[in-house]
Amino acid sequence: MKQKKLVGQRLSMSFFILLATPVLAGNFRGEPDASARCEEAREILIAPEREKLISKCVAENKGVSYCENYYRDYGSGGTGAGGKYRSRKFNDIDSCKTAKKEAAGNRSSSQGVTRGRTADDFITRDSGTSSSNRDTNEADSGREGSSPSSR
Repeated sequence: MKQKKLVGQRLSMSFFILLATPVLAGNFRGEPDASARCEEAREILIAPEREKLISKCVAENKGVSYCENYYRDYGSGGTGAGGKYRSRKFNDIDSCKTAKKEAAGNRSSSQGVTRGRTADDFITRDSGTSSSNRDTNEADSGREGSSPSSR
């Protein structure tokens, strides 16, 4: 009897967590953010081109699954063969420009803050203790085997 009660409590807790996840994620209105709207708009424009390329690939007597796999990341950008950079297709549409501006605004508002501290909270090094001064002092100290030239 106790085991059934524990299982029931675990299931109800799991169900609660699944329902609460969107609320805990911070999207209270249920609307997609700017980057999600950008990706949706890009996919609408890229999908017809991808379908044409897949059809052309299949017409060349290649398998459908091969062609779909080959063009699955069409338009996404990144590093291509030989390390050459490919830019994202349709990254210049209005919704993507808005997302980029929004992301830049979020970065600039948190710039310079590290775990609640500002850049002024950190101590800067004294310029008199550079590595070149330390190397010179070790060589001048007369200790044998401490300088790199004696090794």
